[in-house]
Amino acid sequence: MGLFDFTGKGKRRKEIDKIIEDSKGYLQQGAHYYAFVALKDIVFGKGMTKNLKKALEWYEMAANQGDEKAQEQCGYMYLKGQSTKINLDQAKYWFRKASDSSDPKVSAKAKETLKTFDILFKDK
Repeated sequence: MGLFDFTGKGKRRKEIDKIIEDSKGYLQQGAHYYAFVALKDIVFGKGMTKNLKKALEWYEMAANQGDEKAQEQCGYMYLKGQSTKINLDQAKYWFRKASDSSDPKVSAKAKETLKTFDILFKDK
């Protein structure tokens, strides 16, 4: 099995293959934002079966390279237990990273989520 479970055939399959190859190239060049944008439709199941485990892997690759939106998404995936067990420590780690974002929307959402953690889990 490849990176994703394809439901696309023919021309659509070639488009998807190209998106994946382009995204790999973007990640290798450190252009993580472009990889994130290119993969967004694939990650959310447009043209293929959703694969949240692979989605988390790709988000973490981009997040580790400093992509602030991917950091936020990793936080939500660990918080909700999407493709992984719920892991509040990992969720907080990624939300802390995202809270330092230069994107004011990402930063504000991450800070608000961290405040909620403090209220709900202050004894943990």
